[in-house]
Amino acid sequence: MQNLPEAYVVAHACSRIGAIYTILFSGFPADAIVARLDVAEPKLIIIADKSYRRGREVDLLQTWREAKPQCPSVETTLVFDRTGNHPTMEENELDYRFLLDQQSTQCDCEPIEANEPSCLVFTSGTTSKPKGVVHSTAGLMVGAWSNAYWQLGANPGQTCWCATDVGWLTFPIQSLLGGLAVGATQVCFEGSLDYPDNQRFYQIAKKYQVEKIITAPTVIRMLRGYGDELAAQYPLPDLNVISVQGEPLDATSYHWAREKLGQGVPVINAYGQTETGSTWTYPIWGVDDTKAGSCGAPVPGYRGTIVDDNGSEVANGERGHLVITTPLPSMARSIWNDHARYKESYFTQLPGTYWCSDEGMRDDDGHIWVLGRSDDVINVAGHRLSTVEIESAITSHPAVIEAAVMGVSDELKGLVPVTFVNLAPEADPKAVAKELKQRVQEGIGGIARLEAVYVTRVLPKTRTGKIIRRLLTEIVEQGNALSDTSSLEDISAVDACKQAVKY
Repeated sequence: MQNLPEAYVVAHACSRIGAIYTILFSGFPADAIVARLDVAEPKLIIIADKSYRRGREVDLLQTWREAKPQCPSVETTLVFDRTGNHPTMEENELDYRFLLDQQSTQCDCEPIEANEPSCLVFTSGTTSKPKGVVHSTAGLMVGAWSNAYWQLGANPGQTCWCATDVGWLTFPIQSLLGGLAVGATQVCFEGSLDYPDNQRFYQIAKKYQVEKIITAPTVIRMLRGYGDELAAQYPLPDLNVISVQGEPLDATSYHWAREKLGQGVPVINAYGQTETGSTWTYPIWGVDDTKAGSCGAPVPGYRGTIVDDNGSEVANGERGHLVITTPLPSMARSIWNDHARYKESYFTQLPGTYWCSDEGMRDDDGHIWVLGRSDDVINVAGHRLSTVEIESAITSHPAVIEAAVMGVSDELKGLVPVTFVNLAPEADPKAVAKELKQRVQEGIGGIARLEAVYVTRVLPKTRTGKIIRRLLTEIVEQGNALSDTSSLEDISAVDACKQAVKY
């Protein structure tokens, strides 16, 4: 189901009766739905007949009907009539509203143990079989409440907008669970933030006098790409915090958001993972100072550090592996039907810790800087280079809206860095490409020299806004995207990047 009030209703109804739920992206094709439901084995599906995206109807019900024969566990489908067209119900399908009208307004809450499963959250599944991360009932709520209260500073009556998709865990944490737990009013927006035109985001924020915005860094970069003039047309005087998570926010976009979007309000970059159930290191709103590119320090009750390959804590300023040293209330309890994979994935690398699989460094103020996935480090002729560091140098160029760096095979050096960039409309691609190579070489060193700069109109992203760099590597090395593309927001990005490489 897409971003609808009914998504809130259904999730909380499941919690009230002790049922386990999972929320899938409404844009998934049939194959992606089957892959996830094959793991979850649900008995009930609740779906809207259609959604609206970029001026067109997306037939969700038809997609589900294509997938349904391959999902034998499903016994019943509840169909919410989003369009008002009264779709004809097929076998084992029921009208959501008709069934709801027959129910009592009273429903006793089912008492369950605090660690009982609340929901499954599926990771993107772009590298292997999708895994259903199991979150507990009380633990997830504690983490969600603390995020909404500390990260956003949300209080009863304030208006918050989680400008993301309900299928990304950030939405349940910051809006569906945490946002409601602190008593804040939630903006629920269905559709694209740039449709029917680039003013849409600003119009929504202004109309509802939004005070707290939580979104992905890619949205900030998108708004920056639309220019200062548009931001100036829509001042947001009620806005008092902008928070992002999912990946590091580059310094250029951080300063732009403070100066043009929020007009001096704090921009909080938070760090967490699907498996941690909440962000756990970030500047607390109204308490801590923020720094461009930093994810602050671990918040109260959360302990993490940075270690070397041997598990020893590194000194300030040195890069290493991010680990959590004490259990978090919101930590995932397992992987659905695969607890061995859960233990192997997160707890075997350094016994007694949770292994984040991300690299980072801590500065002298205790702020943590996330440098990217451990496997996003490029080994060039024996030198370890962070893709995040290279991307930061690239995005500091005023003509660059967004960039993705990856290592591609090279006979001499093993790997060499290349980048795909999305440029401002008025930019000269050839001139900017030359300047970027020089900028990276001067800023990081000759060993980081870009082997190629590919200019594209769009980068392949998941519906959570994360760039899938592995697909870009495949396009450069093998001429096509060979891995699963079901989680892509825009499948045309693959062809756009292929054309960029050919050009």
